[in-house]
Amino acid sequence: MLISRYPMMLAQRFEMRLKVPGQDSKIHYVDFSAMSLWSREDVTPGSYDTGFALITPSPEIRDMIDALHHYFSFRPGAWGPSFRRPVLRPTKAAAKRLAVTQSAPARFIAR
Repeated sequence: MLISRYPMMLAQRFEMRLKVPGQDSKIHYVDFSAMSLWSREDVTPGSYDTGFALITPSPEIRDMIDALHHYFSFRPGAWGPSFRRPVLRPTKAAAKRLAVTQSAPARFIAR
């Protein structure tokens, strides 16, 4: 997600660059392409949030995503008994809408 002062155009390809501090105290640049999927006004006045999907991310980007996902994930097995995750299935109404339109968002319920 990108937070900016202006709303972004949707369904557009953007060439982006991350500045990442390295262990050698130098700034490293990671270039990548992403497609804008959604944009909405942020809770902060004058700011907009935009969601992107990466287009063929490089191994370097994939490694960064994996590291961030691991760092920010809730892992109950790491400090307590593991639990069984509920299986999420679309409701019948949502599944029917998806079969007809393929563009409607599905609502999921735990069973």
